[in-house]
Amino acid sequence: MNYFKIVISILLIAIIATAGCSQNNDDGENISIGVYRNIARKTTYDGWVYSFIYEHYKDPSLDDSTLMKFQFNGINLRYAYIEGYEDKLTITRKDGSSAIRSYSPGCVIWGMKDDQLEDRKKLDDLLLNATKDQLLRLTSDDLSLKTLDSDMVIQLIKEALLGKPQKEGTLQSYWDKPQYAMLQEQNASDNYKFQIAFLQDTGCVDELFIDVLFCRDDGSYIQLSDMIDQGRADSEQIALYNKIRDIVSDIKDRELFVTENDTYKNDTIGGVDLKRLYMFLKDIHENKFDKYATPSVFLREQTI
Repeated sequence: MNYFKIVISILLIAIIATAGCSQNNDDGENISIGVYRNIARKTTYDGWVYSFIYEHYKDPSLDDSTLMKFQFNGINLRYAYIEGYEDKLTITRKDGSSAIRSYSPGCVIWGMKDDQLEDRKKLDDLLLNATKDQLLRLTSDDLSLKTLDSDMVIQLIKEALLGKPQKEGTLQSYWDKPQYAMLQEQNASDNYKFQIAFLQDTGCVDELFIDVLFCRDDGSYIQLSDMIDQGRADSEQIALYNKIRDIVSDIKDRELFVTENDTYKNDTIGGVDLKRLYMFLKDIHENKFDKYATPSVFLREQTI
């Protein structure tokens, strides 16, 4: 059983799929949730979110052998594409020949890169077969990961196993959202478009990254966050970046993507209309994801 492949499949489908249930639906009707999720996360400045999830039944008398009790993943919420993180498909051409097509799927997940595969398999095998007590006794020497900080992984494991279940949201519509999504406006207007990525496991907004993609003449783009990092942003773009950070903080605090009090929707900063951001977030709030899926990008094709 390859946990990494399962995770990849779930996350790619999750862009437009929905799953889950909550304690109360939007009308207040009580709905039973059978499992707890203890979650520990580490978020880095460059957009990586590493998570360890411990899933267990609320009723301890139930057999948990069918649960995927221990899960580790790394997802980038800042970048939809990073060089080296790609997937491959075997295709049949019209002439009957076969080829391997490499492409960036529009989401970046730790373990996709070639030099990370050995570490990914090591973690897969460990989490598939280990017990809770064995995981609590882990040391960095037991893991010896080459592409990830072993101490960080162990810290997340212990934090989740020894911690309390994560808070559960009270809106059915939020439990129906995908656990992960990397989304973009379908078309650029006025030479920019918004990109939004979020992560949530228990009906709450766990992590959120909002960026503006400014389009270049050659069809490529530069992200507002990169312009800030590189010192290339002007005063209005800095103000825009700070406003977006405030919006993100507010959403995470109130655990709702939109409310009636979102006054920023009337603002335009540096030529960027925040009403568009509001409408994007409103669609996420209402689970209207179909027009925002981040496109896959073809890289190369090799005959086999």
